[in-house]
Amino acid sequence: MIITNQKMSKLKINPIHINAFTNFFNLAFFAILIFIFYEFSLPQNINGWTFIIIASLCYAIAFFLQLLAIPRIGQSKTALLLYSEPIVAILSAIYLLNEILNNYQIFGAVLVISSLAYATYIAQKN
Repeated sequence: MIITNQKMSKLKINPIHINAFTNFFNLAFFAILIFIFYEFSLPQNINGWTFIIIASLCYAIAFFLQLLAIPRIGQSKTALLLYSEPIVAILSAIYLLNEILNNYQIFGAVLVISSLAYATYIAQKN
């Protein structure tokens, strides 16, 4: 997705158009997969819809900012920034939700952090 966004931004396509096209395509594609392979039910009260709307807006804002970042800082630095997302999610789960990580999750976190550090080292070396 980052490579496609980089190519589209070089063609001077508006980030809002890229965002809209990507999200509508993904919505249709994954909705079909979900309805075929999984049992799915929508929230029945306002609290469920509120959380869905808040999560959707946060995703849309983050995706739009990613599209704006690619032409300014390049696709490799943008990708490195996006790789920090799991780290923030893990730390948020531990701090805000009092989650306790099992050994597989700790291994995954170490793997992500070490991959991010290595990729950053290689990017700065070049």
